[in-house]
Amino acid sequence: NISYSGKSISVLGEDRETTIVDADTSGRAFYFDGESQHTIALSGFTITNGESGHGAGIYIRNSIEIDLFDLNVNENNSTGSGAGGGIHIHDSMGELHNIRIENNEAYSGGGIYMGNSDIILDHVDVLNNNGRNRCGGTGLGSDQFDESTTEWYNSVFSGNTGLYQGSAMCMGDSVILSNLTITQNTTYDSALSGSGNLTIINSIIWENLVSANVEEDAEINFGTGTLNLSYTILSGEINSINQSNESEIILGDGIIDADPLFVDPDNGDFHLSDLSPAISGGIDSLQIDSTWYVVPPTDIEGNPRPNPVGTLPDMGAYENENGIEGYNGPVYYVDASSDVTYANGSPSAKFSKIQYGVNAASTGDTVSVAAGTYVENIYID
Repeated sequence: NISYSGKSISVLGEDRETTIVDADTSGRAFYFDGESQHTIALSGFTITNGESGHGAGIYIRNSIEIDLFDLNVNENNSTGSGAGGGIHIHDSMGELHNIRIENNEAYSGGGIYMGNSDIILDHVDVLNNNGRNRCGGTGLGSDQFDESTTEWYNSVFSGNTGLYQGSAMCMGDSVILSNLTITQNTTYDSALSGSGNLTIINSIIWENLVSANVEEDAEINFGTGTLNLSYTILSGEINSINQSNESEIILGDGIIDADPLFVDPDNGDFHLSDLSPAISGGIDSLQIDSTWYVVPPTDIEGNPRPNPVGTLPDMGAYENENGIEGYNGPVYYVDASSDVTYANGSPSAKFSKIQYGVNAASTGDTVSVAAGTYVENIYID
């Protein structure tokens, strides 16, 4: 049970697969209080078998700079009403990178909780955690006296469970989610639950399950504030978002309801198959109001995004190598034999239906249709 305060320090293990801190269920595995002036760097460990209140695996507070990377955080349990079974961060700022948070449990935020903090996370997977009450994977936000900002990139949320509300994530304040894959999380109510200012781009939110089949169940349950959603696969599209009278939902371009065609989702492989509609379904940068959002230059495995260079980026955490360039006509091509599910009507990625070409075309454009049989009812508005 490692505990220290009063100094800035780096603790670097040789290899996270072979360098293990086992708390033996006798308390927290790791505790750090930065006293509002100290920094902490921690990497190269498996943190396991912590049992305590908040943050049974790792508990950090009052740090002016956090750098956590190359960690496995698993099998930790926050007892009672504790939050953040694997990791609990409070009143701090910093970055988390290349961390696997798995099989942890807490009353709320089974995997990780972040409060009153400004944190950037990249390749931080949250898998198979449990919130005994709510927020199965993650809880983040602030109390009434402070605020927080969270940016989360290139990560997978899957297999997380909770009694109700936010099987993958509960959130508040300012949150940016980019290139996340959120699937197969289970609870009563919603996969994502929150309020504040939430921006979601280039992500996949697909077939998260609920424990009870009731009308109010949804992929996203949003309270007060503003939700901006663009270039994302969302099960059910707008029908899977519940909102209060005090919220504003802004739906941008590129939102689709289509099976992302993961390689092997039953066995946890969420790479995109070569026929996935998520391929080149994203955007490299997006301006919302006065703020520009730029997608990360690599994916969860360090592969270049987009791939190949010059194409459009994919949705989700993994980048497929078969990206296509953006295309805006003025001729949109249709071929009944085309099997490119992420087609954009270009000569190299033809639509399979005439209606798709009609939908993509603007005034003055042309839809060029190859010979073949098209079983459809075409509507031009």
